[in-house]
Amino acid sequence: MKSLPLTVLVSLGLATNFLFSQTPTNPNESFTISNEASTEAFSISWWGRSEKIYYLQTSENLIDWAYLPFLEEGADETLTWGLGTNAERQFFRLIIRDHPGGDPKLFDGDGDSYSDWEELLAGTDLRDYYNGILPTLEIIAGGGQWGNVGEVLPIPLSVQVSFGLQNAPVQFTVQGGGALLSANGTSDWSSTLNIRSAIEWPTAAIVYVKLPQQVGAISSLQASVTVAGQTVQIATWAGVYDQQLVPPTNLVAKPMAADRIDLTWTLTHPELPTTVESSLDHGATWEMLEVVPAGVSAHSVTGLEEHRLVKFRLRSGGTLP
Repeated sequence: MKSLPLTVLVSLGLATNFLFSQTPTNPNESFTISNEASTEAFSISWWGRSEKIYYLQTSENLIDWAYLPFLEEGADETLTWGLGTNAERQFFRLIIRDHPGGDPKLFDGDGDSYSDWEELLAGTDLRDYYNGILPTLEIIAGGGQWGNVGEVLPIPLSVQVSFGLQNAPVQFTVQGGGALLSANGTSDWSSTLNIRSAIEWPTAAIVYVKLPQQVGAISSLQASVTVAGQTVQIATWAGVYDQQLVPPTNLVAKPMAADRIDLTWTLTHPELPTTVESSLDHGATWEMLEVVPAGVSAHSVTGLEEHRLVKFRLRSGGTLP
């Protein structure tokens, strides 16, 4: 929906009666203001065009703008809104949007399940889904996958917002490595996508990841939300297999303490380092723990949470993303 701010600068402390016949041909929608002499009552009016809806904003400094509890649709006639104020100076501007169809007071511009009209009455931001509150982000599937060159990874990257918010906007970006993202897994591949979380369980924001045509490439992937200038983000990666490298074998995990497990394995490529990865969600997402130097076939994992299942896997070669 297109929007256009139309600003008229008025010093209410100096306002006098002025009003003229308003028609569709007048500039600036014939946006005018008048007041009753010796009173604090003012009237704002303009020409309301059909197929448009109108919001009003006010400011005392032309920097900080706030919405007034006004939302009306145009019908090719004059619209009027009255107010009382004792401010020495106050500015107003119209926000004009294409009509969404149906009752405009039921329109939900930011998709947060509250209509614009409800948000105007509540004083919340009708263009900010999160209303100034940073959410939490959690990768629930598709993190830390490997695949072949040019392959679309079988498990889409799924990010849940604040334990399951529906229709929540999330931005996905490829920070490096050459992977591409798609909302449907077949077309419109890009390095940046803005996705809304699903309205059905698991109510996650989901993107498909296509690997680059470079053996061994590791792409850094990020999901983020920015609210009122602050950003929350979560990162993972996707890598391209080198089909000529055989993973280490005979992996053994031996508990040594409540928070420590010692890993040992048999090297298949002694000349290469070994990448150790772990998963805390039964293999839905993986994290790179360490790149063990070439020729070394053991590693101690510490700082583990007691009584929590953890899976490990190994890869010959590699670097941390």
